[in-house]
Amino acid sequence: MLIPLGGEGGPGRTVQDVAEAGRVTLWCQKEDPLANRSILHQMVALYDYTAQGPEDLEFSEGDTIDILGEVNEVWLEGHSAGNIGIFPGCFAYRENANITQSSGL
Repeated sequence: MLIPLGGEGGPGRTVQDVAEAGRVTLWCQKEDPLANRSILHQMVALYDYTAQGPEDLEFSEGDTIDILGEVNEVWLEGHSAGNIGIFPGCFAYRENANITQSSGL
């Protein structure tokens, strides 16, 4: 029998409360990384990007990236392959963006 601890199982439930004969098996459920997050738009990776740190989002050329936010003028926050992180915006393009723009007309 699976019994959630905390949250839906009710506040204050502990492992001792649900243990049978002094034993309990714990299972962890991975949360959806996009839970309570909005996707602003999608981009396609122009190049491979190798993460330089734990906060970076690694992806390969051609991958679709869900854009969650802008960190600054250079860096974006995105989601790809189940991971969330930041990456330089110049490594991807917005697929439906108008690449050629007229100047002043």
